[in-house]
Amino acid sequence: MLNSLSTYLNTIEAELKPDIIKPQNWQNIQAIANIFPQLITSFFGFEYRLGDTNAYSDFLLCIDGEEAGKKILGDRQNGMQLPDHLIEQPEWQQLFNFAQLWCADNSLLGDLVSNMWLEFDIEPTPTDTPIPSVFFGLQPPEITDAKHDASNFAWIADTALPLLLNRPVAARVKEKIELCFASLPVSAHVFQVGLMLSRQTDAVRLCIRNLQPSEIIPWLEQLGWQGDSRNLALVLRKLAPFVDRIDLDLDVGEDIYPKIGLECYLAMQPTLEPKWACFLEYLVGLGLCTAEKQHKLLTYPGYVRERGFKSKQKLKLEQLLNSKQETVFFNGIHHVKLSYQERVTEAKAYLYVSRSQINVQEFNARAKAIQGVNK
Repeated sequence: MLNSLSTYLNTIEAELKPDIIKPQNWQNIQAIANIFPQLITSFFGFEYRLGDTNAYSDFLLCIDGEEAGKKILGDRQNGMQLPDHLIEQPEWQQLFNFAQLWCADNSLLGDLVSNMWLEFDIEPTPTDTPIPSVFFGLQPPEITDAKHDASNFAWIADTALPLLLNRPVAARVKEKIELCFASLPVSAHVFQVGLMLSRQTDAVRLCIRNLQPSEIIPWLEQLGWQGDSRNLALVLRKLAPFVDRIDLDLDVGEDIYPKIGLECYLAMQPTLEPKWACFLEYLVGLGLCTAEKQHKLLTYPGYVRERGFKSKQKLKLEQLLNSKQETVFFNGIHHVKLSYQERVTEAKAYLYVSRSQINVQEFNARAKAIQGVNK
């Protein structure tokens, strides 16, 4: 595909130091990126498993509600058609149906959904038609004036999830989702809702922001979670000195699944935040991160200037046209997620790449202090 997303990946792959993703892994990511036009995203990244040297990294891309990617998925007349073999796949048809309503004028989804994330599991043997896990972002409460009243979120189980599932949400699952929203502490909110279309599960993933560590266990117990609360309390206490914020991921079915995720955030990148080194050292000590991946993660953040890959003729033409804009890819650590089921079982880093059109002054300012991005 001409001007596919893979051309951006080619640019950053050549420059990323250290070689954080292995060649075969890159090749399989490129096969997926080649499906999509460049304009589908300006923010993408990788799920990087920290405890296994040989583990493949998964590929994620964000489709923002204010960018062209929304129309690429939801407006079938936009002229940027995706491959036929993709369009014919049932799971993709469901995703397109969701995006179509998202794009519609004055639609409920258009007002309430801020973005979509597509997450692709990368395997040693790639498939011709990759099926992503799909997440959609909810507008934060200050925009939607949301309250913890289940009726304000009925559209999620009544409209959004049925579009992605191609069937209604089971009554007991819907009741559990409503309880999750209605019982949240006042300061907390759901910021992402997801379905693992690529996996054999009907669980709905809810990602919760602004739960205080002291609120996590009482809230989970109120929902009927059957996990080891005592050990979770110990884990949360030990994490507290290393991180600035912990978001909670849980899977909702007729019951709350025992496995949860703890998304650990720091406001700045390792060059400006020494707690990253301490946090990763702690994970190495627990056997959740290898020393090799610890080093690679700490040295991953940086930037790549696209002008380094342009021909001299093209650069000269831009100078003649007095163009002060250039494309820069900023890369960094978004967060680290710990999987918990009776104990912490796995650690994954989520690495981002953010494509920006900026002028020289903006570039110099951002290059001095590359900070994390929360989308």
